[in-house]
Amino acid sequence: MNQPASVGVVYEHLERAKRTGPFITNFYPSQDKLQRWLDRGELFLNPLGDVLFVLRRDRDFLHLYYLASSAADLPAALDELDASVRETTTVDILGKREQVAPLAEKFLEAGFADLCALHRMTRLGDETRTAATADPQLVFADKSDGNALAGMLETALDRFAEQIPDADEMARAAADRKVLIIRSGTAIAGMLFYEVTGQSSLLRHWLVDPAHRDQRVGARLMRRYFAECVDVRRFLLWVISDNDNAIDRYKHYGYQQDGMIDQVMIRRPS
Repeated sequence: MNQPASVGVVYEHLERAKRTGPFITNFYPSQDKLQRWLDRGELFLNPLGDVLFVLRRDRDFLHLYYLASSAADLPAALDELDASVRETTTVDILGKREQVAPLAEKFLEAGFADLCALHRMTRLGDETRTAATADPQLVFADKSDGNALAGMLETALDRFAEQIPDADEMARAAADRKVLIIRSGTAIAGMLFYEVTGQSSLLRHWLVDPAHRDQRVGARLMRRYFAECVDVRRFLLWVISDNDNAIDRYKHYGYQQDGMIDQVMIRRPS
């Protein structure tokens, strides 16, 4: 694996891979994220034949991204990659079910196993939304909350399935006013982390501390989120497919599954 020297080098490899013709990929990072991964020495490139693999270190495992001219090119390249990367590795395969299934089969052949599937849910913006009512406990998080926010996520979520932000990313998000929280004394009772791009908003994480459940913490955060996003016309989120409780709650707020899935697969060293 090679560590690229700059974002420009990464883009050069991506463009070179695209020149082989029509391609399939799961790699859609922003330039800001690329730069952060490079600064922290977390990103690696591994071109193998007509396939470009990008690997990103996350705690004690690797995320695998690919750019290939066709699914048929993947098995041989994955076998060659396995010979040099002997660490737990996850991959996200994105698309409609009929697009994901044949790609997932190639990864199964290469020793990956199904971990879980996430479904995308969408909600259209509501032009009749009103301003949020005053709630002195509900504020934007501070940069200093980064460790506490990351700790909440680490405790509640599966790091292999849900791409949990670390303390540095949560501190950056808080500084950029992307994290709503409800404070209860010195504790954080609940949090909602979101991003806005153009007229779309992605709800990254919505979490209530177990000690503060049944206090409408989640509802207060969601109402404030919608009120903050006055120019958003499409709200998006990803939810684990068998989390019926979460899916029902999102439907309550107007979200519906839109047919896009993320099949998460994992390969552990033998």
